[in-house]
Amino acid sequence: MQAIFFLALLASILMPTSTITLTSSPSQPPRRRNALQRAFYSSIVPGIAGGFAGSCGTFLLFPLDAAKTLRQSSPSRYPTLRRSLKALLTHEGRVSLNAHTLRRVYAGVLPTSLLSFPSSFLYFGAYAFSKAVIPSVLPRAEGPPLHAASAAVGNVLSSAVFVPKEAVKQYATASSLTWAASLRALLAAGGVGRLYSSYAATLSRNVPSAALRFAAYESLRGSLSPAAGLGVSAAAAGAGAGALASALTTPMDVMKTRYNAGLSAGPLLPAVRAVV
Repeated sequence: MQAIFFLALLASILMPTSTITLTSSPSQPPRRRNALQRAFYSSIVPGIAGGFAGSCGTFLLFPLDAAKTLRQSSPSRYPTLRRSLKALLTHEGRVSLNAHTLRRVYAGVLPTSLLSFPSSFLYFGAYAFSKAVIPSVLPRAEGPPLHAASAAVGNVLSSAVFVPKEAVKQYATASSLTWAASLRALLAAGGVGRLYSSYAATLSRNVPSAALRFAAYESLRGSLSPAAGLGVSAAAAGAGAGALASALTTPMDVMKTRYNAGLSAGPLLPAVRAVV
């Protein structure tokens, strides 16, 4: 996710979003409507950039994400990320890159990568829109609080697509089933609701993570030397912010994986206590 984060920022940074001024006067509704339309249209480019970055990042990092899923779903069997990645690449007792291991490592990569586009589009588009509009509703909103609130809005909206996509992907990895077979199994087990069983765990991980990531990113980018160049500063800030946010929210990422793999069920807090 860190790579997706700063790839999208680098792609969209050439089209920054400005703050939109909304009038609260009832006698001028067209102006407010036009301002909202400008905010909406100005968020499309960051959304598209984020969508493409999300799809590319998902495809490129898919093997590592699959290994992470195995590690989190069965820590006793896979005590390290290296061990889980080795298990994915092992065929007939040997580590090798062949058709069998590549199919296992990249099982479901195409539908997952394609569904990453609408998820990331909503995420980055809603972030840009919220960052433009919120100051007009809350004039004192600026700096890290504004970035954190905008990121939270983007994450809540994108979770409508992200949560079921992650559920199928992680279930497929943990069960060694195909993406289509995993989707059928999840629907048979609990209908559409089963696809959203990790919704609370996902939001409890993604909303704080997104808020921390964007707040830290904007702060770090502003403090880095302009002499480094805009692209370099954005990449460094994105990497640092992503590492910080992930370090603080990894426990809830584990819970998200456990729900998706079918290892946890029911309310979030009892499930956390059962693991701890």
